Amino acid sequence: MIKQLSHLLAYAVIMSFSVVAQAGVISNTATCSTSTGTLDSIHLSDYDISDGLSGGEVGGNLLSQSYNSTSCIGLFDGNDNHIPPLGNNIGEYGDGLLNGATFFNGPYSGDHLSGLEFITLDDLQDVDNDGNDFPGPGIAEGRDDPGWINLGSFDYDDGDLADAETNAGHYNWLNVTELAISDVLRLSFSCNEDCSQLGWTLFTDKDIVGSVQDILGKSTFDHLAFSIKSGNSSDEDSTGGWGVYDFNFKEIFQMEVDNGNAIFGDPNAFTTAFVLGGTLNLGDDFYSTNGQGQKKARGISHLTVYARDPAEALVVTEPSTIGILGISIVLLTLRRKTNK
Repeated sequence: MIKQLSHLLAYAVIMSFSVVAQAGVISNTATCSTSTGTLDSIHLSDYDISDGLSGGEVGGNLLSQSYNSTSCIGLFDGNDNHIPPLGNNIGEYGDGLLNGATFFNGPYSGDHLSGLEFITLDDLQDVDNDGNDFPGPGIAEGRDDPGWINLGSFDYDDGDLADAETNAGHYNWLNVTELAISDVLRLSFSCNEDCSQLGWTLFTDKDIVGSVQDILGKSTFDHLAFSIKSGNSSDEDSTGGWGVYDFNFKEIFQMEVDNGNAIFGDPNAFTTAFVLGGTLNLGDDFYSTNGQGQKKARGISHLTVYARDPAEALVVTEPSTIGILGISIVLLTLRRKTNK
């Protein structure tokens, strides 16, 4: 039975076991499957979140096809949340999993992701204005920040994928005082019985652009990522641990343009709110095998959602800047608050 689960985000918007090939930096095992995550739809939004999510989607699906996650990392042993609590959560190097936070426990204790798992050196920023060079690999003078924002973490418990904000002390939730973020964003899940299959939907309020553009201006985010930790299993022949599944919107939008979808070539197409939808199916990557060789998907232990706020607007060729989602403009506040 599908269980509908909803959560108001408090602020603006994942693999066999791995080894460490380089001291300090966790090496990608490249055993994950990009098909674990899908992006199936983008719709215009007429939702009024402040009125209990009244309204609905406008028109049809803007995508011409569904997309698997564009890339993934893992599978990794241990637990993805054995890292320090979030600091400023503005995308600084060392603050958060995808920004290269150092693990304090488990098989990767003392080690970290590089921060370049889904981006390149050219994508690095200086969001905190500290002028630090990227510590490697590669050289990026005066820019060391990957730019990943932690949007929230959710725990699976007795059939529910619940808000991990109730686990006080692990995640610090950013308070954006200029705007009531909970009035303009919502993330909902639908789970099967053991939460090994999920549907996800990211809503934005129909008036989000008007609500925030006078304060923040217009910005974009270019990636959305899900970090998945599967439940534990006593089976010796099983896969588990955690992995990260990334959607690179620059690549996805470019494929839409290349396939003749004129919507994604219109410079004015994304000046309003949107609704994104997709799935997470754990069976390809996270499973146990019984004595007859039959695989059984393992459900989620917890899920963390990330978005990356780039320094410059996302651009696809022919011809225009794409302003992805109303949520994207909210992310700019995180940088601006730091620079005050």
